[in-house]
Amino acid sequence: MTETIYLAGGCFWGMEGYYKRLTGVVDTEVGYANGKSPQATYQGLKSSDHAETLAIHYDPNQVDLATLISHFFRVIDPFSLNKQGGDVGRQYRTGIYTTSASQEAAVKALVATFEQRAGRPTAVEVMPLAHFVPAEDYHQDYLDKHPSGYCHIKLAWADQALSPAENLAVKKGDKMTRTIEIRPAQLEDAAALQKLASQELGYDYPLEACQERLQALLADDQQILLVACIQEAPKQVLGIVHASYYYSFYGEPAYNVMALAVDQAYHHQGIGRLLMQALEAQAISKDIHHIRLNSGSHRTGAHAFYQSIGYDCYKTQKAFSKNL
Repeated sequence: MTETIYLAGGCFWGMEGYYKRLTGVVDTEVGYANGKSPQATYQGLKSSDHAETLAIHYDPNQVDLATLISHFFRVIDPFSLNKQGGDVGRQYRTGIYTTSASQEAAVKALVATFEQRAGRPTAVEVMPLAHFVPAEDYHQDYLDKHPSGYCHIKLAWADQALSPAENLAVKKGDKMTRTIEIRPAQLEDAAALQKLASQELGYDYPLEACQERLQALLADDQQILLVACIQEAPKQVLGIVHASYYYSFYGEPAYNVMALAVDQAYHHQGIGRLLMQALEAQAISKDIHHIRLNSGSHRTGAHAFYQSIGYDCYKTQKAFSKNL
């Protein structure tokens, strides 16, 4: 016996391509859900207000609802309103549409767990399913028919196990289910940040000098320093993102990421993603809509991470410096 959940996560081609790869997913169908009427077509989504949605029929003996929702939060930007990847509009909003009161309660509990870990609300709507209309035939299994077709989701992620930080089903008290807090850096964080700079970035800067520089940065309103730490005692600092305002005469203001570092013991557990999402949210709140960064050519793992969270590599540069 199968169960069904309906997920809206932007363009449904990529959503279907991803979920078809998960063990326990028996069948999928793309369509349009929760619009104003029982009728919908691809061309009429703006007027009907349906969301591009994936119906997932799954075997609960092989995969549970929590795992499916955990993967959902992995592949979407949960804080983006009416935009996923390069697709913009109400039809690309994020939503989880349920078929029973018990399923809705379970989904709301999972979303609340994610929001508690993230420390802020998402843009994901949770509602009973209404007016689901299967999409036109050419949209079904689109990436099977067109393997090089547009996709805003990295399909290969489906082959990677959920980390404890991503897995909403992991019980509290396990290694990475303790609440992760993203907050502004403080002078008291200097020792932890000096350690991160040394071990993760390769900059062996003396602690006293690090404290002086941190104090100056914290006093500069052009600098943004956010740290990730375990909310429960002891409040261990696990990572940092440092960005600065970037002004030029040839473009709009932006944030320039100066550093992103996560304690090696906590790599691949979603902390870098949380830090970057927090930075993006702060940028938007300041009416800044572009973030730029540089990454060494040898840091291929970092490149894959940045691409996985929506950053495009648009040019190759050489770095030059001169000591004066």
